[in-house]
Amino acid sequence: MLTQSTYIDFLLNTTRNYTGTHLAAYLPEVGHDQVNRFLQDNTFSFSQLRTLVAPLLADSPEVFLLEDDSV
Repeated sequence: MLTQSTYIDFLLNTTRNYTGTHLAAYLPEVGHDQVNRFLQDNTFSFSQLRTLVAPLLADSPEVFLLEDDSV
């Protein structure tokens, strides 16, 4: 079963291919149609993402976070 936590883990660990097809290949027990339904039925706010990502960021002059909500 695809959960929000699983989807976020996928996004954090995938470097180039964020498609539903790739996620379905990444999780053999989840089909492409299940991924599409999951994404259509769920919304993710920026604050949810920030809460999850903040502990992973190092406060440094060389580090920055670029946010784009167009996906």
